[in-house]
Amino acid sequence: MNPQQYLSPIGKWEHQNKVSKFFHPTKQNFGINRRADANTPIEINFGPVHLRWQDGSWTNLNLPEQPANPNPTLQEISKLQRENAQLQVECEILLHMLTVSEMKKVKFQNRLTSLKNQIASILEQIEKEEENME
Repeated sequence: MNPQQYLSPIGKWEHQNKVSKFFHPTKQNFGINRRADANTPIEINFGPVHLRWQDGSWTNLNLPEQPANPNPTLQEISKLQRENAQLQVECEILLHMLTVSEMKKVKFQNRLTSLKNQIASILEQIEKEEENME
């Protein structure tokens, strides 16, 4: 029997190096891991991207956190919307606090610069007075 008969159509593409003509010549940068008799999910590598076909959708294995449910119910959607609204309010509060603190920082930096200039002018006056006394 011909070994090509044992390979799935995806494996035939990879085995005959047809994919390398379109993507990249090395198997490290493109690969499909699946045999016809395998019960494992299909995995595809495109350079740094590593995808797996699971439960009717592609999963990016390079992401640290996968979505819990790709098809949420209306209750889950409304819960996520409430959480999102709460997070937006918290972000607005934090942004306001950051803006206020940055404005205070600029105000105090301007005051510090003004005081430094006053000290420098006072020191110049003292030096001039000392020179005049001598």
